[in-house]
Amino acid sequence: MSSLADKTIEEASRYIKLSMNAGYSGGLLQSIDPAIAFLSSVILLAATISTRNIISLLILFSLSISLALLSNIPVRDYLVRVLVFIPIFTAIIAIPSIFSQVTPGETVASVTLGTIVLQITREGLINAATFVFRVSVAVSFPVLLVMCKDWDDVVDGMASLKIPSIVVEILSMTYRYIITMIDTAMEMLLSRKSRLVGRESFKDSWKWGGELLGALFMKSARTSTEVFMSMVSRGFSGEIGGGDPEISLSRKDITFLVVTFMIVASLILGEVFLWGKFSL
Repeated sequence: MSSLADKTIEEASRYIKLSMNAGYSGGLLQSIDPAIAFLSSVILLAATISTRNIISLLILFSLSISLALLSNIPVRDYLVRVLVFIPIFTAIIAIPSIFSQVTPGETVASVTLGTIVLQITREGLINAATFVFRVSVAVSFPVLLVMCKDWDDVVDGMASLKIPSIVVEILSMTYRYIITMIDTAMEMLLSRKSRLVGRESFKDSWKWGGELLGALFMKSARTSTEVFMSMVSRGFSGEIGGGDPEISLSRKDITFLVVTFMIVASLILGEVFLWGKFSL
């Protein structure tokens, strides 16, 4: 038996695990200190979010692909992570903005839903496409970071940048908690498969999938309580101890950070003096 619900759960679990583990080595970003890699990723992410220029977005996306190549990451694997799940979800969110009721403008098509006529505008399509592309470019840098650095290294890098320890510990525990819940879901799926004989209907398959998610949420709440009680029994009082690791930068790390700043500064100057007319 291999129902659609089973495949959906398996693929979702595999995708989440894959997206949170570094699987490539021997490239540029792998050799950069985790703190500098994280800081550079944040800078480029901020530049992507703040720009309102299509040329700047294209340059930033080209930069992310170039970094992937320099980090020995196959472009196909990289683009699959960047351009599949999150852009599709973003496109669904952006659908209302293509209609004249939300974005007035030149009508290019009409959709009739019963007695309601919805007009699709040119401006709405441009805004929606730009929004989806901006999100894709924005997520490309964090995705690149986790493809090159293990999550524990990223967390250590954040700690060395003096980010509050409570934030670092929450992120670290969240990562482990997600992996634990995924493993639990796969165990529940395997247990069900071992007890099922014959084929089941599409309706029953999705009904069971909903029941699995409900049981998983309840188990998640119970597990969080058990973990907290375990921490309290071992002396946890709300304060997180331990010193932050120190940054030991090489010339390569400093050069990489300086080049990142120079690229962002060049984009700002370009928007002001060169391609400002392409602002959205």
